[in-house]
Amino acid sequence: MKRLWADSGVQDCFARSNEYQLNDSAKYFLDDLERLGEASYQPTEQDILRTRVKTTGIVEVHFTFKNLNFKLFDVGGQRSERKKWIHCFEDVTAIIFCVAMSEYDQVLHEDETTVGKGWNLAQSHIKFLEIIIPASFSGFLAGVAYFLDRVSLNIIEGN
Repeated sequence: MKRLWADSGVQDCFARSNEYQLNDSAKYFLDDLERLGEASYQPTEQDILRTRVKTTGIVEVHFTFKNLNFKLFDVGGQRSERKKWIHCFEDVTAIIFCVAMSEYDQVLHEDETTVGKGWNLAQSHIKFLEIIIPASFSGFLAGVAYFLDRVSLNIIEGN
């Protein structure tokens, strides 16, 4: 595995990983194969933060902050999951839209109308916000926050 990852052809392919769907933590783990392969391996905080579990369905979390009640919905971003979102928008006053900054330029492969047309995930997210906000909220939405997440992971590692 280590030799394969070090191969110049594999590295050239990885350098173009924005052209295909590759987990943004692949380099982190592949660069550290020796440590990960040790019999005594214990995951670090970074290892845990960099793992990804595909969200399917809708995960709902309730919490209170400064006497305000919040409902947080973590929804799967895959195209097949989006039809499940609509009921989450009842009585919504704000949206926090989290996007992995490391994926902004990845080509969007799930939508045949955008493949080969230079669309990327950032453009897809912007189009989503343009469509869903006016259609669903008709002026009742107080605000939208667009967060680019995973930035702290790159800063911690110095990348």
